[in-house]
Amino acid sequence: MLDSLIKEGASLRLVADPAPEYVFESIAVDGIPAQAVAGVYEIPEVNDDHDISVVFDKYHTGLEEIPDNVPIISVSAGNLTVTGCANGCSVYDINGRVVYSGQGSFSITLPSGIYILRDGARVEKLVI
Repeated sequence: MLDSLIKEGASLRLVADPAPEYVFESIAVDGIPAQAVAGVYEIPEVNDDHDISVVFDKYHTGLEEIPDNVPIISVSAGNLTVTGCANGCSVYDINGRVVYSGQGSFSITLPSGIYILRDGARVEKLVI
């Protein structure tokens, strides 16, 4: 079908326009990676048949997904709120004293300072 559309010696401009949620990843001509700028590849003079492969990838934000077993931590106006602390959480002040210990979800008011939240093997530094 393309034989009737592209004449020998003509130029070919390929624009790789991904569907929503996808991004242009790469292009190869006859199995060899080719340079494409913003998903645009040009063959200045078509003199032979070519196999052109275009690869798209699912769009990634760069942010990792939060696993289900990790507590969600929120700090606002002196309040520390932790949701989903299934392994048992402890909050320590800068001197290593336990200011809270428990399981599940909780909200506590703390004076300004630096605190450590331990959930099993996971440790987070908090600034209130």
